[in-house]
Amino acid sequence: MMLFSKDRRDGIYLKDLASFKKFLPWIMPGINQSAVYFRSQVDLKKTVPFIQAWNEKGGQLTLFQVLAAALLRVGLEIPAMNRFVSGRRIYERRERSVAFTMKAGDGDATTKVRLRPGDTLSMVSAQVLAAIHKEREAAAGQGRNIFDTLQHFPRWLLRLIMGLWRILDYHDLLPRVIYDMVPMYSSVYIANLGSYGIDAPLHHLFDFGNVSLFITLGNIHQAHITTPELNLELRPIVNLGITMDERIVSGHTAARAVTRLKELMEDPSPLEFPWENADRREP
Repeated sequence: MMLFSKDRRDGIYLKDLASFKKFLPWIMPGINQSAVYFRSQVDLKKTVPFIQAWNEKGGQLTLFQVLAAALLRVGLEIPAMNRFVSGRRIYERRERSVAFTMKAGDGDATTKVRLRPGDTLSMVSAQVLAAIHKEREAAAGQGRNIFDTLQHFPRWLLRLIMGLWRILDYHDLLPRVIYDMVPMYSSVYIANLGSYGIDAPLHHLFDFGNVSLFITLGNIHQAHITTPELNLELRPIVNLGITMDERIVSGHTAARAVTRLKELMEDPSPLEFPWENADRREP
Protein backbone atom coordinates (compact mmCIF):
# COMPACT_ATOMS: atom_id res chain seq x y z
CA MET A 1 0.00 0.00 0.00
CA MET A 2 1.33 3.46 -0.91
CA LEU A 3 0.65 5.67 2.15
CA PHE A 4 -0.90 9.07 1.38
CA SER A 5 -1.00 8.21 -2.31
CA LYS A 6 -3.43 6.66 -4.77
CA ASP A 7 -0.56 4.81 -6.45
CA ARG A 8 -0.25 1.04 -6.15
CA ARG A 9 2.74 -1.24 -5.84
CA ASP A 10 2.20 -2.28 -9.46
CA GLY A 11 0.81 0.95 -10.90
CA ILE A 12 0.85 4.75 -10.97
CA TYR A 13 -2.53 6.45 -10.60
CA LEU A 14 -3.45 8.53 -13.65
CA LYS A 15 -4.89 11.60 -11.97
CA ASP A 16 -4.85 13.82 -15.06
CA LEU A 17 -7.27 11.78 -17.17
CA ALA A 18 -10.48 13.39 -18.38
CA SER A 19 -13.25 13.21 -15.78
CA PHE A 20 -15.45 10.95 -17.91
CA LYS A 21 -12.53 8.58 -18.50
CA LYS A 22 -11.92 8.29 -14.76
CA PHE A 23 -15.62 7.62 -14.24
CA LEU A 24 -15.76 4.70 -16.72
CA PRO A 25 -14.81 2.04 -14.11
CA TRP A 26 -17.94 3.07 -12.19
CA ILE A 27 -20.14 2.85 -15.28
CA MET A 28 -18.61 -0.47 -16.38
CA PRO A 29 -17.19 -2.11 -13.23
CA GLY A 30 -16.69 -5.54 -14.84
CA ILE A 31 -13.73 -6.06 -17.13
CA ASN A 32 -15.68 -8.22 -19.58
CA GLN A 33 -18.43 -5.60 -19.65
CA SER A 34 -15.75 -3.31 -21.00
CA ALA A 35 -14.09 -5.70 -23.44
CA VAL A 36 -13.73 -4.82 -27.10
CA TYR A 37 -12.62 -7.32 -29.73
CA PHE A 38 -10.42 -7.06 -32.82
CA ARG A 39 -9.38 -9.50 -35.49
CA SER A 40 -6.17 -8.83 -37.37
CA GLN A 41 -4.76 -10.76 -40.32
CA VAL A 42 -0.95 -10.63 -40.48
CA ASP A 43 0.85 -11.15 -43.80
CA LEU A 44 3.95 -13.27 -43.12
CA LYS A 45 5.58 -12.95 -46.55
CA LYS A 46 8.62 -11.22 -44.99
CA THR A 47 8.31 -12.69 -41.49
CA VAL A 48 8.65 -16.38 -42.35
CA PRO A 49 11.94 -15.90 -44.29
CA PHE A 50 13.14 -13.59 -41.50
CA ILE A 51 12.58 -16.33 -38.90
CA GLN A 52 14.11 -18.99 -41.13
CA ALA A 53 17.25 -16.88 -41.72
CA TRP A 54 17.51 -16.20 -37.99
CA ASN A 55 17.33 -19.90 -37.11
CA GLU A 56 19.82 -20.89 -39.81
CA LYS A 57 22.33 -18.89 -37.78
CA GLY A 58 21.66 -21.05 -34.73
CA GLY A 59 18.72 -19.18 -33.20
CA GLN A 60 15.46 -20.62 -31.90
CA LEU A 61 13.16 -17.82 -32.97
CA THR A 62 9.41 -18.41 -33.25
CA LEU A 63 6.46 -16.31 -34.36
CA PHE A 64 5.30 -16.26 -30.75
CA GLN A 65 8.56 -14.57 -29.72
CA VAL A 66 8.17 -12.03 -32.53
CA LEU A 67 4.68 -11.26 -31.21
CA ALA A 68 6.01 -10.80 -27.65
CA ALA A 69 8.77 -8.44 -28.83
CA ALA A 70 6.32 -6.53 -31.03
CA LEU A 71 3.97 -6.07 -28.07
CA LEU A 72 6.82 -4.67 -25.99
CA ARG A 73 7.60 -2.15 -28.72
CA VAL A 74 3.94 -1.15 -29.14
CA GLY A 75 3.67 -0.63 -25.39
CA LEU A 76 6.72 1.64 -25.47
CA GLU A 77 5.51 3.64 -28.45
CA ILE A 78 1.94 3.89 -27.14
CA PRO A 79 2.26 3.89 -23.32
CA ALA A 80 -1.52 3.94 -22.81
CA MET A 81 -1.54 0.27 -23.82
CA ASN A 82 0.23 -0.57 -20.56
CA ARG A 83 -2.61 0.60 -18.31
CA PHE A 84 -5.02 -1.31 -16.12
CA VAL A 85 -8.06 -0.78 -13.91
CA SER A 86 -8.03 -1.77 -10.25
CA GLY A 87 -10.20 -0.58 -7.36
CA ARG A 88 -12.29 1.46 -9.86
CA ARG A 89 -9.21 3.52 -10.77
CA ILE A 90 -7.02 3.61 -13.88
CA TYR A 91 -3.28 3.08 -13.51
CA GLU A 92 -0.16 3.00 -15.65
CA ARG A 93 1.67 -0.26 -14.99
CA ARG A 94 5.11 0.08 -13.42
CA GLU A 95 6.62 -2.81 -15.40
CA ARG A 96 6.20 -4.44 -18.80
CA SER A 97 5.45 -8.14 -18.76
CA VAL A 98 4.05 -10.89 -20.95
CA ALA A 99 2.14 -13.85 -19.51
CA PHE A 100 1.54 -16.96 -21.57
CA THR A 101 0.47 -20.58 -21.46
CA MET A 102 2.63 -23.41 -22.79
CA LYS A 103 2.59 -27.19 -23.05
CA ALA A 104 4.28 -28.71 -20.00
CA GLY A 105 4.23 -32.32 -18.89
CA ASP A 106 0.80 -33.84 -19.41
CA GLY A 107 -0.95 -30.48 -19.46
CA ASP A 108 -0.38 -26.75 -19.62
CA ALA A 109 1.62 -24.34 -17.49
CA THR A 110 1.42 -20.57 -17.24
CA THR A 111 4.24 -18.13 -16.60
CA LYS A 112 5.20 -14.53 -17.23
CA VAL A 113 8.31 -12.76 -18.45
CA ARG A 114 9.30 -9.26 -17.38
CA LEU A 115 10.68 -7.15 -20.20
CA ARG A 116 12.86 -4.04 -20.16
CA PRO A 117 12.45 -1.06 -22.51
CA GLY A 118 15.79 -1.72 -24.20
CA ASP A 119 15.17 -5.42 -24.86
CA THR A 120 15.79 -6.47 -28.45
CA LEU A 121 14.20 -9.39 -30.27
CA SER A 122 17.12 -11.65 -29.34
CA MET A 123 16.76 -10.72 -25.66
CA VAL A 124 13.01 -11.36 -25.68
CA SER A 125 13.60 -14.69 -27.42
CA ALA A 126 16.16 -15.75 -24.79
CA GLN A 127 13.87 -14.78 -21.90
CA VAL A 128 10.87 -16.61 -23.36
CA LEU A 129 12.94 -19.75 -23.99
CA ALA A 130 14.36 -19.63 -20.46
CA ALA A 131 10.86 -19.26 -18.95
CA ILE A 132 9.55 -22.19 -20.99
CA HIS A 133 12.50 -24.37 -20.00
CA LYS A 134 12.03 -23.49 -16.31
CA GLU A 135 8.30 -24.26 -16.32
CA ARG A 136 8.75 -27.56 -18.15
CA GLU A 137 11.47 -28.61 -15.73
CA ALA A 138 9.14 -27.75 -12.84
CA ALA A 139 6.33 -29.76 -14.43
CA ALA A 140 8.63 -32.75 -14.91
CA GLY A 141 9.71 -32.51 -11.29
CA GLN A 142 6.14 -32.07 -10.07
CA GLY A 143 6.88 -28.52 -8.94
CA ARG A 144 3.98 -26.72 -7.23
CA ASN A 145 2.67 -23.19 -7.58
CA ILE A 146 0.10 -21.21 -5.64
CA PHE A 147 -2.84 -22.63 -7.62
CA ASP A 148 -1.68 -26.21 -7.06
CA THR A 149 -1.92 -25.51 -3.34
CA LEU A 150 -5.22 -23.62 -3.37
CA GLN A 151 -7.14 -26.22 -5.35
CA HIS A 152 -6.81 -28.73 -2.49
CA PHE A 153 -8.61 -26.48 0.00
CA PRO A 154 -12.29 -27.17 0.79
CA ARG A 155 -14.65 -25.06 -1.29
CA TRP A 156 -15.94 -22.95 1.61
CA LEU A 157 -12.39 -22.02 2.59
CA LEU A 158 -11.33 -21.37 -1.00
CA ARG A 159 -14.34 -19.10 -1.49
CA LEU A 160 -13.37 -17.18 1.65
CA ILE A 161 -9.73 -16.89 0.54
CA MET A 162 -10.65 -15.64 -2.92
CA GLY A 163 -13.11 -13.13 -1.50
CA LEU A 164 -10.42 -11.82 0.84
CA TRP A 165 -7.94 -11.78 -2.05
CA ARG A 166 -10.23 -9.48 -4.07
CA ILE A 167 -10.74 -7.13 -1.11
CA LEU A 168 -7.02 -6.88 -0.46
CA ASP A 169 -6.33 -6.34 -4.16
CA TYR A 170 -8.96 -3.58 -4.33
CA HIS A 171 -7.14 -1.70 -1.57
CA ASP A 172 -3.60 -2.62 -2.73
CA LEU A 173 -2.91 -4.68 0.36
CA LEU A 174 -1.71 -7.86 -1.35
CA PRO A 175 1.92 -8.81 -0.75
CA ARG A 176 4.24 -7.83 -3.58
CA VAL A 177 5.12 -11.50 -4.09
CA ILE A 178 1.55 -12.12 -5.32
CA TYR A 179 1.96 -9.61 -8.13
CA ASP A 180 5.27 -11.20 -9.05
CA MET A 181 3.94 -14.76 -8.93
CA VAL A 182 0.50 -14.60 -10.54
CA PRO A 183 0.43 -14.23 -14.36
CA MET A 184 -2.93 -12.40 -14.27
CA TYR A 185 -1.01 -9.33 -13.07
CA SER A 186 0.72 -8.65 -16.40
CA SER A 187 0.70 -6.18 -19.28
CA VAL A 188 -0.64 -8.76 -21.73
CA TYR A 189 -1.63 -12.41 -21.77
CA ILE A 190 -0.90 -14.43 -24.93
CA ALA A 191 -2.35 -17.80 -25.89
CA ASN A 192 -0.53 -19.50 -28.76
CA LEU A 193 -3.37 -21.55 -30.22
CA GLY A 194 -1.34 -22.13 -33.37
CA SER A 195 0.72 -24.65 -31.39
CA TYR A 196 -2.48 -26.71 -31.15
CA GLY A 197 -3.12 -26.40 -34.89
CA ILE A 198 -6.17 -24.13 -34.63
CA ASP A 199 -7.01 -20.56 -35.53
CA ALA A 200 -7.18 -17.62 -33.13
CA PRO A 201 -10.47 -17.21 -31.22
CA LEU A 202 -11.60 -14.02 -29.52
CA HIS A 203 -10.88 -14.72 -25.86
CA HIS A 204 -12.43 -13.24 -22.73
CA LEU A 205 -10.45 -11.18 -20.22
CA PHE A 206 -9.91 -12.41 -16.66
CA ASP A 207 -12.28 -11.33 -13.87
CA PHE A 208 -9.23 -11.63 -11.65
CA GLY A 209 -5.92 -9.81 -11.54
CA ASN A 210 -5.60 -6.82 -13.85
CA VAL A 211 -4.56 -7.95 -17.35
CA SER A 212 -6.16 -5.50 -19.76
CA LEU A 213 -5.06 -7.13 -23.01
CA PHE A 214 -5.44 -10.73 -24.21
CA ILE A 215 -4.10 -11.88 -27.58
CA THR A 216 -4.53 -15.25 -29.24
CA LEU A 217 -2.15 -16.35 -31.98
CA GLY A 218 -3.53 -18.75 -34.59
CA ASN A 219 -1.84 -21.27 -36.85
CA ILE A 220 0.14 -20.19 -39.91
CA HIS A 221 -1.71 -21.01 -43.12
CA GLN A 222 -1.96 -19.96 -46.74
CA ALA A 223 -4.51 -17.37 -47.87
CA HIS A 224 -5.03 -15.11 -50.84
CA ILE A 225 -3.97 -11.50 -50.20
CA THR A 226 -4.84 -8.49 -52.33
CA THR A 227 -1.63 -6.49 -52.81
CA PRO A 228 -1.50 -2.66 -53.06
CA GLU A 229 -1.20 -3.20 -56.82
CA LEU A 230 -4.55 -5.04 -56.66
CA ASN A 231 -2.98 -8.39 -57.49
CA LEU A 232 -4.18 -11.54 -55.76
CA GLU A 233 -1.31 -13.53 -54.21
CA LEU A 234 -1.20 -16.68 -52.10
CA ARG A 235 0.82 -15.88 -48.98
CA PRO A 236 1.45 -17.31 -45.49
CA ILE A 237 -0.73 -15.51 -42.96
CA VAL A 238 -1.65 -15.75 -39.30
CA ASN A 239 -4.68 -14.37 -37.52
CA LEU A 240 -4.65 -12.56 -34.19
CA GLY A 241 -7.62 -12.40 -31.84
CA ILE A 242 -7.29 -9.28 -29.69
CA THR A 243 -9.38 -8.45 -26.63
CA MET A 244 -8.79 -5.31 -24.59
CA ASP A 245 -10.38 -3.34 -21.80
CA GLU A 246 -11.77 -0.21 -23.45
CA ARG A 247 -11.62 1.71 -20.17
CA ILE A 248 -7.85 2.07 -20.49
CA VAL A 249 -7.66 3.64 -23.98
CA SER A 250 -9.74 5.45 -26.57
CA GLY A 251 -10.85 3.71 -29.76
CA HIS A 252 -8.38 5.82 -31.72
CA THR A 253 -5.47 4.71 -29.54
CA ALA A 254 -6.55 1.07 -29.68
CA ALA A 255 -6.73 1.22 -33.49
CA ARG A 256 -3.24 2.74 -33.67
CA ALA A 257 -1.89 -0.01 -31.43
CA VAL A 258 -3.44 -2.83 -33.45
CA THR A 259 -2.17 -1.28 -36.70
CA ARG A 260 1.34 -0.87 -35.30
CA LEU A 261 1.39 -4.43 -33.96
CA LYS A 262 0.50 -5.71 -37.43
CA GLU A 263 3.26 -3.60 -39.00
CA LEU A 264 5.93 -4.93 -36.65
CA MET A 265 4.87 -8.54 -37.12
CA GLU A 266 4.91 -8.14 -40.89
CA ASP A 267 8.42 -6.61 -40.75
CA PRO A 268 10.21 -7.57 -37.50
CA SER A 269 13.56 -6.04 -38.49
CA PRO A 270 13.15 -2.92 -36.25
CA LEU A 271 12.85 -5.28 -33.27
CA GLU A 272 16.48 -6.35 -33.73
CA PHE A 273 17.55 -3.00 -32.26
CA PRO A 274 16.84 -1.38 -28.88
CA TRP A 275 13.86 0.93 -28.85
CA GLU A 276 15.95 4.05 -28.29
CA ASN A 277 17.81 3.44 -31.57
CA ALA A 278 15.00 1.94 -33.63
CA ASP A 279 12.94 3.82 -36.17
CA ARG A 280 9.82 4.52 -34.13
CA ARG A 281 6.63 6.53 -34.12
CA GLU A 282 6.00 9.00 -31.33
CA PRO A 283 2.98 8.19 -29.14
